[in-house]
Amino acid sequence: MLLRRAKVKSWRYIKKYYPAYISKSERFKELLISYLRPDVEMIDLGCGKGLETPISYKEFTRHSYGLDISEAVFSNVTIDQPLLGSVYDIPLPEASVDLAVNQELLEHLEFPQRMFNEVSRILRPNGIFAAMTPNLWYPSTIISYLTPYTFHKFANRVLHDIDAAEIFPTWYRANTLGRLKQLGECAGLELVKYEHFKCNPVELSFSPLLTRLEVAYFRLITKFDVLGFLRDIIIVFFRKPPAA
Repeated sequence: MLLRRAKVKSWRYIKKYYPAYISKSERFKELLISYLRPDVEMIDLGCGKGLETPISYKEFTRHSYGLDISEAVFSNVTIDQPLLGSVYDIPLPEASVDLAVNQELLEHLEFPQRMFNEVSRILRPNGIFAAMTPNLWYPSTIISYLTPYTFHKFANRVLHDIDAAEIFPTWYRANTLGRLKQLGECAGLELVKYEHFKCNPVELSFSPLLTRLEVAYFRLITKFDVLGFLRDIIIVFFRKPPAA
């Protein structure tokens, strides 16, 4: 009850400065939508049940695959064809898709280069790989990086009422723009577009006092472009070069 009241008070303060809310998934959709065409074949990597995306890929593309290590992929209604498997060994032939996407997957990969190499393998020439992931330089991500997995489960359960079964281990080995560019280059992919995005300041809504500090920080890093690298989300677009 006390936590609920605190969040109501925090949200009242947040909406004073930010009456509209654009989620990271909605922003990813805005940037991705021009790549979703009726002639495109694509794959959503680490898609799960499809709860992370507001996009029904099967409505925009010729054919859409969804890949996940969990059987939850078979209940995903945003794609045409579910695939059970690992992003380290994608069960598709070489040069078989025009577009590969993932949302909030990279931070959970112990070996991100292996996934980048697989994405490069399955993309056709001029194909696009789009990804959205937390930025390591954002304060809450730094805390997550420095604290153990058991703390992540405890904090999300107590502060955000998220089931521990929904919290997965994190490695943060692909979570700065420089590291992402390096991973892409090693896989033969060219970084063609990126954005540091900041969701509305809601992470500390369990505390009205901390929410005021978060709002102040948010206003600072969104006012000055030079501080863009401190925003909490990185969205990147890579292109596979045309065939020689």
